Amino acid sequence: MEEFTKISVTPLNMDSVMDTEFPDGISFFSSFLSYYAREVLEVGGEAFVSKDAENRINGLFIYDQFEKTGTVFTNSRAVFNLFYGFRQHRFLFSEVMTEFENEPFDIYSMNLANYIGDHRFRHEVEMAEENEIEEIERFMAMVNPGMNPGWVRVAIHNGDRCFISRLGDEIAGLGWLSKVNGVGRLHSLFVSPKFRGMGIGTDLLNARLFWLRASGTKWVFSEISQFNVPSARIAAKGGMKKTGVIYLYFRKV
Repeated sequence: MEEFTKISVTPLNMDSVMDTEFPDGISFFSSFLSYYAREVLEVGGEAFVSKDAENRINGLFIYDQFEKTGTVFTNSRAVFNLFYGFRQHRFLFSEVMTEFENEPFDIYSMNLANYIGDHRFRHEVEMAEENEIEEIERFMAMVNPGMNPGWVRVAIHNGDRCFISRLGDEIAGLGWLSKVNGVGRLHSLFVSPKFRGMGIGTDLLNARLFWLRASGTKWVFSEISQFNVPSARIAAKGGMKKTGVIYLYFRKV
């Protein structure tokens, strides 16, 4: 196993992120690493790259100081061990499986060339506009307490799309997508508890898949907790299949 003494750690800023080339193979999320690093810096967080004895990048650690959450992007246990104790965290995501307490998240993915796209919508779904940011922020704070309050504006500014379904004048549910280097990621799907079981989650999934395919995206993925049976069922119904696992680690701050 690679020892800590052979791993160097360098902090990133917005300028150095642009000059950093992440090699393929160090993470399932390789195409998103620069994007993730820039985004966490924009919301006031931190980003660090690790390098081996030959000065080759072997990991990325991003940390949101507000949420006390982080992610270690690596396939090296030594790099995971180093960053696991690097900052106090409430939650830490990693692709490396260890003996520490964790909650597994399945990675669902799909080649959009195989997306049938014959879904019949039960509810209207629209793409959010900038004048809806404050309303979206209020909804996200309600369904995801403790979220970094700056995230919504940064995500929309960086090109993320938020799809909304309303019932009357109220947001019933919403789901986000990111598109980086021709790859789509579906994330942050939330349906208000009183509107669940009405097919809103399925409508939001398919609206995002439709948009990604129409925009020329070839491949899409999403991370879903193995305990989140409704979301897993929606993803499978939409044609997505399990292709990997990522782990959410718990630690008291």
